[in-house]
Amino acid sequence: MSFTVRPQRYDDMDIKKIWQWLRDPDNQGALKIVGGVIAAICVAVWTVFTFYKQNSNTSPIHLKIKKEMSIPSEPATTDTSSDTVNQTMNNSPGGVQVGRDLNINVNTDRRVSRTAADIMIQGLKSTPCPITIGVLGMGGEPDRLANDLYQIACQAGGEVHGINHGVGFEAFTGIQVRYSPTNTPQVALSAITNALKADKLDFIADADRGQPPGSIYIFVGYKP
Repeated sequence: MSFTVRPQRYDDMDIKKIWQWLRDPDNQGALKIVGGVIAAICVAVWTVFTFYKQNSNTSPIHLKIKKEMSIPSEPATTDTSSDTVNQTMNNSPGGVQVGRDLNINVNTDRRVSRTAADIMIQGLKSTPCPITIGVLGMGGEPDRLANDLYQIACQAGGEVHGINHGVGFEAFTGIQVRYSPTNTPQVALSAITNALKADKLDFIADADRGQPPGSIYIFVGYKP
């Protein structure tokens, strides 16, 4: 058995029917609407395509942000005569507090100012007594502060010992002022404590019977 496939043939009657259908005004109106819709879709698709193609070839934009920070070389001081708020981070090294005007002190070392040094020198000159300077550990910020105190005590011209480095001692913060309860000049002791107060340095002053009579031991610990 064999099958023969013959191509379909359109006669003249089919072509005439199609032509008559196209000539119908109602059909022409429908074709115009369909054609307009198809043309609008094509335009929209082409617009979207060209937009994304152009954007895909655009090089990325790099933004450079320049940060400027001014760190004062000297510790911030508070001037009550102006509206400026100067804040120093004593309890949170490396932190930032925000006021009206901002000064930033990052990891500010404890140092003795000229004003505090003059107070201490004047008192020790008027009533000299043996002074010993000690520091917890070796090197670093405590050692620099202890050196300041040692130099000031030497400028007063009295008997000065140190700097003694306390290695293996229990760690503490601030400054310990240990004085003998026997024959220690009150003027000299007040000069030392007033100088530390002038620079707002944390300290405690205690009588120590282990100190030689009339002497004062200044022991510098870690920064609070």
